[in-house]
Amino acid sequence: MTKNSERKSGFLTRLRRDQRGNFIMISAAAIIPLMGVVGAVVDLSRAYISKSRLQNACDAGALAGRRSVVGGQFTDANKATARAFFDNNFPEGVYGSQGLSVTYNANSSLVVTGLASATVPTSIMKLFGKETIEIAVSCDAEMQVPNSDIMFVLDTTGSMADTNAGDTVSKIAALRTAVTGFYTSLEAAKTPASQVRYGFVPYATTVNVGGLLQRDWMVDKWTYQSREQADKTTKTTTATSAGYWTYGGFTKTGGTSTATVSYLPQEDCVAPANTSTTTNTYSTSVVTNNDDGTQTTVRTLTQVINGSSYSVSISGSQCKLTKTTYSNYTQNRTETYLKYATPKTTTTTSDVYNWYYRPVEYDVSGLKGTNADGTMKVNTTLSAMISGGGSGTWTARTITWKGCIEERDTERSTDYTNTSLNFYDLNIDLIPTKGDAKTQWRPALGTLVYARKSITNWQYAQDYTSSGYTNIGDYMSGFYASCPSAARKLGTITSAQLTTYLNGLAVSGNTYHDIGFLWGLRLLSPTGLFAAENGSAANGGSIQRHLIFMTDGNTDTDILNYDAYGLSALDRRRTANPTTTLPTNAQQNTIVEGRLQYLCTQAKNRNVTVWVIAFGTDLTSLLSSCASSGRAFQANNATELNNTFAKIATQISQLRLTR
Repeated sequence: MTKNSERKSGFLTRLRRDQRGNFIMISAAAIIPLMGVVGAVVDLSRAYISKSRLQNACDAGALAGRRSVVGGQFTDANKATARAFFDNNFPEGVYGSQGLSVTYNANSSLVVTGLASATVPTSIMKLFGKETIEIAVSCDAEMQVPNSDIMFVLDTTGSMADTNAGDTVSKIAALRTAVTGFYTSLEAAKTPASQVRYGFVPYATTVNVGGLLQRDWMVDKWTYQSREQADKTTKTTTATSAGYWTYGGFTKTGGTSTATVSYLPQEDCVAPANTSTTTNTYSTSVVTNNDDGTQTTVRTLTQVINGSSYSVSISGSQCKLTKTTYSNYTQNRTETYLKYATPKTTTTTSDVYNWYYRPVEYDVSGLKGTNADGTMKVNTTLSAMISGGGSGTWTARTITWKGCIEERDTERSTDYTNTSLNFYDLNIDLIPTKGDAKTQWRPALGTLVYARKSITNWQYAQDYTSSGYTNIGDYMSGFYASCPSAARKLGTITSAQLTTYLNGLAVSGNTYHDIGFLWGLRLLSPTGLFAAENGSAANGGSIQRHLIFMTDGNTDTDILNYDAYGLSALDRRRTANPTTTLPTNAQQNTIVEGRLQYLCTQAKNRNVTVWVIAFGTDLTSLLSSCASSGRAFQANNATELNNTFAKIATQISQLRLTR
């Protein structure tokens, strides 16, 4: 063996035996799969982070899209809202993502479903042929309503028949639509396990709650500012006359007269002063001596009328103003005077039936009815001797009770927290004591009530006269003794029942906010008149309580109204009681607003969420302070009213992700 061969053989032997070089070779062989593992971890972590952010964006968009739904449709605008929130959370190209796809849709139950997908590029795995990783997520959002009692306190005064500027429907029609939309939204959102009940208190000068009350909660006798028969006197009149006139009918001979009809708010149903002028011209009289010694004089009256005259009347639920404009309107008539041959003396004897105008106590126990459940029966009647009089005999009139009430006893004070005073009317939960009239309610009977002396010339003192003073229940078609539609206590209601109820809401009367709010609280309270029904839900869960108070105007009382506290001009149960001057409307407005403020505080102290809507009117500090925090709204037209009710429905519901 040569030396070279020996050297080669020794090197190979040493190399075979030396293990230090193996590490380098093994490391070189392992580095490629190791890079694959590390790259997978890095790229998958990046994909995981991207998918998490994609899921968050999907959720945010679904929640925002569902929250933006108004009414019962998921519109393109709602989809745009959902996409905007998605984009804000997952901008195009974030983490180098590509091929972003996002869709939002909703089913008939308004569950909003989102689908989102994208591809995320790899950094290291692309060396091994995996250039992108696909990510995809889905999300659902829906409203679910907890156990809820919702009491609507709705202004149904005369002005609700008016139409807001820019609208094509009356305010009462807009209200019907908005409440229906609210109901539809909540019913769609509630689960089979949840209890949602609705109640209604329409209000004006008083409320119509009588049909909900127990018979023992109402008085058997009550005193009204009325009239009763006095005595019959004989009146003898002697008159001497030289003759008498007779008049023919008017005949138009020229000019024009044009009548136009418009409508005023019922609260201001007063005709403007007439501006018309009439010029009278008489023709030369023709005198004829008759064979019987009498004398006949004939002449023609010609009238020329210019200007305008006005008249008002209550037509349905609106104040109808008729304006008649005259332009040289000319008419004439024939007038004839017959002069006796000798003057005639006539003696007339007649009976006169006189009245006492004063407080009169009536037995009203017959109005209670005999309902098996012990409740009052509405549309019952009593007979009262209040018709006729004067030149006719006294006659009985049938008085129908529609269900409206007078409040129980109160105090002439604004210190509503003074426990030494008996504000029975402001005590929300007090159950009346049978036989104790101070604690009981009274039937409102406007056709028993009379002015004294006239509606524009009041007299506080009692009166004995044959004159027929104004009956408040008849005056202006009952506007001054308005009885709203019946209230409805808390309960479930079908869509058809709701439509029937809302369509039956009548509008009339002035704006007494306190009486509506008071009875909304009474019907909502879990510890008062209806504690057995309102205390807890049928499923045993707690109940969220909401009072939605909607009005279209400021406090607007009138001491000439027969309201929940009697005839204010005479009864003066809340105002001062001077015998010389009438209380003013401004004084009474202040009292009503002070009581409303007190009741709003009571509601919030009872954990009732108070929502306030000023519809077609300013959201005053009185109204905004009445509401719970962030729960006061102003809606200037029908569209805004719809949106407001939809927003309230959304906030009452609990928005949640279901996937």
